[in-house]
Amino acid sequence: MKQRTLVSVLSLIIAGLVAVPTAQGDFYLGGTFGFGFPRDHKDDDGNTIELDDDLGGTLAVGYNFVPIRIEGELVYRTSDVRRYEDETGIRSATGNIQNLGVMVNALYDLPLAQLYSPYIGGGFGASRISADGVRWDGETQLDDTQTVFAYQVMGGIQYEITRNASIRAGYRFFSTRNPTWDDVRFDGTRAHIIEVGVRGTF
Repeated sequence: MKQRTLVSVLSLIIAGLVAVPTAQGDFYLGGTFGFGFPRDHKDDDGNTIELDDDLGGTLAVGYNFVPIRIEGELVYRTSDVRRYEDETGIRSATGNIQNLGVMVNALYDLPLAQLYSPYIGGGFGASRISADGVRWDGETQLDDTQTVFAYQVMGGIQYEITRNASIRAGYRFFSTRNPTWDDVRFDGTRAHIIEVGVRGTF
């Protein structure tokens, strides 16, 4: 359902792009850095890998059609494993969970003021999600990688500091399909992210 909704929203944005009068556009580069609050990974038996808050960033290249932007983006997130819980109890665990995603985004800039402009958007793609050296009970239990479908939605506000550069602060929700690590199926990544970023045109 969420994926169908996202596709519908992106279709409307792209349709809006076709209807936008021709305007001077610009290629741009952008990047963000953010703190995330990921959901724990639970397998089909209810066993849970508990995570710390995550860190990560993005790098994007795109074209601004004004007010629509279309971009390709790399997304990287990493979170340390804190504990593992199963029917026998909770114990300390180590390792980390990483996402390296390649996304295609469509964003809409709302021209509400001369220098300030809120934005909303979303995207989809694929993420290489890894359980990297996850250990508990003194042994490595998970060390595997799978590439799965990913999607995201985002919004925030940006401020134009020069004609060709802007800064922004925003929110992003990043989600993936469920990966299978070492023959065990786990819930996918679900992360609420607060981020800051920059964008420059060329």
